[in-house]
Amino acid sequence: MAWFIIAKVDTEDRSVNVKLKRFIRESSFFQRLFVRYSVSMDKLDNLSFKVKKMKGRYATSNADEIWLNEKLFRDGTFWEDRIHFVVHEMTHWLIRQREKEQYFADPEECLAFIHSMQWEIGQGKSKQDILIAFFPIMKAHFDNKEDTVALFNAMFQKARSLT
Repeated sequence: MAWFIIAKVDTEDRSVNVKLKRFIRESSFFQRLFVRYSVSMDKLDNLSFKVKKMKGRYATSNADEIWLNEKLFRDGTFWEDRIHFVVHEMTHWLIRQREKEQYFADPEECLAFIHSMQWEIGQGKSKQDILIAFFPIMKAHFDNKEDTVALFNAMFQKARSLT
């Protein structure tokens, strides 16, 4: 793999970006991660890897970019010893992608619903009243009613346990 050797010293953003994406697409480990988080490998096209000077961090990410500290490339062992930084940031990125596409994959959204139900329980509302208020909102995010019912019941139980 000539590109593997060249990548040890080549930290140009474009080059790292292309090589890391190829590496990720060909890696069975990363393929399993994409499946685990229900994210299409095609989403990788929307991600950019960049190398830059970073103070106090080795890597960081947001929904569109992963930045890698240039220090990771200095001794030429990035591909052998530093991929775990990419795995770490890819996990954050995959979770963010899943949350964008699957509303209730976001724990913050789930907690917001649970606390809203908790409030309603505290106001003396019945489970049926809460169902009438919340079910239409929740149903809009599911393909079938059974999944909506199961999530509503789980959230309602959690809300009741918190009161």
